[in-house]
Amino acid sequence: MFIDHLSASSLTQYIRCSMQWYYVHTYGYKPPGIAMFCGLAAEHGLNKNFENKILTHEDLKIAEVAGYIEEYWDQNKDRVLIYPDDNPGEQKDIVIARTVSYRKSVAPKITPTHVQRKFEIVYKDKTIPKLSGVKDLEDATKVIDWKTVGKSLKEAKYEHTVQMSCYYLTRNVGTGLELHYINLADKAKDDPVNIITVTPDLQHLRSLMVRVYDGITKDVFIPNRTHYLCHPKFCGYYDECHAENK
Repeated sequence: MFIDHLSASSLTQYIRCSMQWYYVHTYGYKPPGIAMFCGLAAEHGLNKNFENKILTHEDLKIAEVAGYIEEYWDQNKDRVLIYPDDNPGEQKDIVIARTVSYRKSVAPKITPTHVQRKFEIVYKDKTIPKLSGVKDLEDATKVIDWKTVGKSLKEAKYEHTVQMSCYYLTRNVGTGLELHYINLADKAKDDPVNIITVTPDLQHLRSLMVRVYDGITKDVFIPNRTHYLCHPKFCGYYDECHAENK
């Protein structure tokens, strides 16, 4: 398969499950499940807060952040895939509560310079394509990426560290990297908000990029059924994959 670029998110998607990468990049994304939708709703509220803060130097009021999440949820809920054991009303309340917790405890300490800033890196080395992506949030000292999780952080951290290493390539000198996890588990054992400082591994990143690009161009796509996200709720192509790759 021919591609002219890798994104930070598609790189980690291929690592997670190259067959999922193939389906998405061949047929497109399917409507999100409730887990992804919860993340999108939380991110919408945070984007609104920090976009406002760049202009006014103040965080939004708690009720305003909650209102933006509620508005996004109501406008988009009809396109979400809901399963019998999902509880959208309860999950919306959790998203609002945990995002508001972030607004109260973390947001006041951040003076944002950019929100959702795109980047692109072009390499002279033809063994890897250009790298693109979007950084959630930046201030004068760090790049911040928001993640909503309902699982143990240990299960997610590796993929997210790879993604953050991509962002490190675009940093200003001296800029650090932080993953801000907002835990959406209904009875979270971890704190609602966890902040992890990331140490990038650029050598590992480059090796991954070369191998992922080589695998894609040689049509190497293998289903990873051992991953915790190999589930109908988290993969829109779960049924097709299991039917075609018995």
